[in-house]
Amino acid sequence: EVVERVVVSHRRPAFPVFVPPAYAALARKCWAADPAARPTFAAVFAALEELCGQVPDLQAVADEHPGLDLTTPLPDADEPTSK
Repeated sequence: EVVERVVVSHRRPAFPVFVPPAYAALARKCWAADPAARPTFAAVFAALEELCGQVPDLQAVADEHPGLDLTTPLPDADEPTSK
């Protein structure tokens, strides 16, 4: 079922609201259907290095939202990624 959703329907999990938009955007680039459109490992590494200093402490976010379950698998996104 998961393989069908990812490979055939091009679906990906949705990101929780606490995920920084820049991280979500980077992940979506990595999910591009065309391998040539995906960033290289060097580009991903460089982007992550840049983003590390710009994001809030996720432990602090979890502490501020005690009901937030960071261990539950994410639901599927409503819309498939572009082909």
